[in-house]
Amino acid sequence: MATPFTRRRRWVAAATKAVCAVASATALTVGAGAQANAPFKIMVITGINTIANNAPEMPKTAQAAADAINKQGGLGGRPIQILSCNDNADATGTAACGRQAVDEKVDNIIQYDGFTVNSLPITNAAGIPHLGSFPFNPNDYFDKLTFPVTAGVTAEYLAATAVLLADKSNKRFAGLGTQGSLASNQTLAVPQTLVRQKGRSWTGTTLVPRGLTDFGPVIQKLRGQNPDVIVSSMVPVSVFALMSQLAQFGLPWKVILIAANINEPDVPNLAGKESQVTVGTILPPYSATNIPGVAKFMSDLKAAGLDGDPNNLKLNGMYAWLGVWALKQLSLRVKGAVTSQSLVAAAKKVTAKNPIDLFGLVKWAPGAKGPAVFPNVAAAYGYAMKFVNGKFQLVNKTPVDLWAQLGIKPKQ
Repeated sequence: MATPFTRRRRWVAAATKAVCAVASATALTVGAGAQANAPFKIMVITGINTIANNAPEMPKTAQAAADAINKQGGLGGRPIQILSCNDNADATGTAACGRQAVDEKVDNIIQYDGFTVNSLPITNAAGIPHLGSFPFNPNDYFDKLTFPVTAGVTAEYLAATAVLLADKSNKRFAGLGTQGSLASNQTLAVPQTLVRQKGRSWTGTTLVPRGLTDFGPVIQKLRGQNPDVIVSSMVPVSVFALMSQLAQFGLPWKVILIAANINEPDVPNLAGKESQVTVGTILPPYSATNIPGVAKFMSDLKAAGLDGDPNNLKLNGMYAWLGVWALKQLSLRVKGAVTSQSLVAAAKKVTAKNPIDLFGLVKWAPGAKGPAVFPNVAAAYGYAMKFVNGKFQLVNKTPVDLWAQLGIKPKQ
């Protein structure tokens, strides 16, 4: 028989249990709310005031996209926070950025540099994806946590090469790359393949020291090869020196460069020979505002007060901006909390049958498998541009299907 004392003890125990349950539920609710509202951290890794991969505009334009997206509620209620890390354009700096991303508990990385082979093992071990990143190194096209929006640097070289191959007078092509740069030299191998497939001659690839400015001996070697076109993957300072000496010796060789390295602000450094330059690009220039994505890019930059600086209008700036917006559009396909893991899971379900339309610039299908040599990129398109009165002008207004040019197909 229960006594008043035992009844009271049971009541206290029951009340205590109820209070604990309420407290536990409250804690869980608060914890979930804190996670839902925690900033979604995106780190932009690139060179800032460096000899190569110099893209200080990327963190700025990524922030412009973040500002616009945060006004719409961020990513599933999580405000975007942009962080940046200067890789110093070398392996040590890139590895240090990878460690910083882990220490900062970053949710995603957008990266443009030639040394991702040094940072990916670090960030992958922490489960940090590269959604919307800029592929440059060969490993970027194979890495399991990298989901590029476009085919990156390789596509830029291919686009310009494909357009110049349409001119049958361009019969002989030569390459100029950088000693010790895997990324630089691998990117030349792809246009070389296309040149030979089209029945033209690749007269050789010359590798020069990084930052070389005396091209006398190199020009003598090139005279022996007698190219119609030079495909350059050198750093900008070397490109400028080459163009100066082409002007000095009155050489008519055409030169292929890429928009990741050379843009409108660089025209004064081309020694008056910009008419000999063809620039490959994966996105149209900022002036093509008839394309909705370009108009939106310019609108976001204007809202952020960045549109007055021509350096912010470079391709890399547009790419970083687009990478952040790609995350926003992908987050709309996530059911539940938006996290690195849920975004990766959603990305794997986006195929060519249900791609994400990024404002008419790209149809992004991160879950579709690309060709065996580029498995992370199912489709690759690009443009060629010329300088006209110091401004970019598209040579081909319809983008070139670059995998079709190479005769390779994505996996079905």
